[in-house]
Amino acid sequence: MYNLFYNWIYDAGYYFMPIYLKYSAAQQLGCPKMLGMMMGSVLIAPDFVNIVTAAAETGQTFTSVYDIPAMLNTYSSTVLPILLCMPVLRQVKKFFKRVIPDMLSTAFVPFLTMFVMVPVGLCALVPIGSVLGNAIGDFMFSFGNGEDTGVADSGTCLLSS
Repeated sequence: MYNLFYNWIYDAGYYFMPIYLKYSAAQQLGCPKMLGMMMGSVLIAPDFVNIVTAAAETGQTFTSVYDIPAMLNTYSSTVLPILLCMPVLRQVKKFFKRVIPDMLSTAFVPFLTMFVMVPVGLCALVPIGSVLGNAIGDFMFSFGNGEDTGVADSGTCLLSS
């Protein structure tokens, strides 16, 4: 029972966070929620996770998407990579909605949007978000880590006063 509540439910909540965040961001930006969820699913798809795992064993740090280099990382439980993709997805979708005739838009707008967004996301936006997220995390961690950085000391003094 402990394993169920402590590990499985916890893992399900955080592992699938990219999908939840993409759904919420799509809803806020007026994008199709299914496209948002699909973009989040790309980051945790089993094939992508297998590529990342195999690369970690061999020491690789990059793969390619449409022959464009993409940084390999596990993106489950991430926030910034997901949030950076949604405004761009919205603009790409709006572009295709404008240039594709209504009769063809039902099939081609989502397909072409994902065709563009997967490489843009995996090769540019998601790695940038990951680097930014790690930097913010390291900065925040330095406050509670007790490092001698002046900023952390002044923050500790303000909180303890």
